[in-house]
Amino acid sequence: MTIENCTTIDNNDVETTIKHEEGEVLLVDFWATWCPPCQRPMAHNQEMLDKHGKDWGKTVRIIGLSIDSDCKKVVDHVKAKGWTAIEHYFRGKSKASETYGVQGVPHVLLVDKSGTIVFKGHPAQRPDLAADLTALAKGEVPAGLEVEKAAEGGQEEVAKDNVPEDAKELDNNTVSVDMDKYHNEIGPKMIASMKDVKLGNLQRCFNVLVSTQYLMGSGKCVGTYQNYRVVVGKQEDLDKVKKVIDDHMPEDMKFEKVE
Repeated sequence: MTIENCTTIDNNDVETTIKHEEGEVLLVDFWATWCPPCQRPMAHNQEMLDKHGKDWGKTVRIIGLSIDSDCKKVVDHVKAKGWTAIEHYFRGKSKASETYGVQGVPHVLLVDKSGTIVFKGHPAQRPDLAADLTALAKGEVPAGLEVEKAAEGGQEEVAKDNVPEDAKELDNNTVSVDMDKYHNEIGPKMIASMKDVKLGNLQRCFNVLVSTQYLMGSGKCVGTYQNYRVVVGKQEDLDKVKKVIDDHMPEDMKFEKVE
């Protein structure tokens, strides 16, 4: 497994490659500073390294690959949170998201010693990643991954006890179409409509679609599909931003709104 054309967050001027070496176990975490669901998994990555790093040695690498648009924000965020044991990279011009089918964050790749991706998806689908990494470091297959590797089409089949209680049946194709439309059409129009809003005065401002999906043994896809709308600032600016978002987000999208 290789990810080309990214950079380290400490040297954003020089492109580099994330490359798996024989005998290594990798956890690659696609994330963003503006993504609320990404924060706990990244904190957990740091916790795992604090607790198991000495035992794992150089066999296990945990890599954060930020999809932010501003590398400096990543640097400041990582330092503020103290997530310094993780290897941090900035996606930059890399096409890693397209290559590995990353349509939303957080999204992790778990790579065994031979370089095979044995799991890809939301980190919550693996309830004990530390145990997974320890097993892979020993050359063992973690519980449940035998099924996921055998599933057709590169999709993972997960045990029912890993699925959250609020998961509902999803039409994966519909969610994918929604996200493509949001990325290519709705988002750019929304940003263009905010030219009267002083976005620089807002401490936070983002509107994202987040979908977590689980393929069951029956072939049915269940999960969550949410639209996070988070804006922090003066009430006058909040009202303007809220109106723009409400005006542009189509009513026929079946997401759960989280404000």
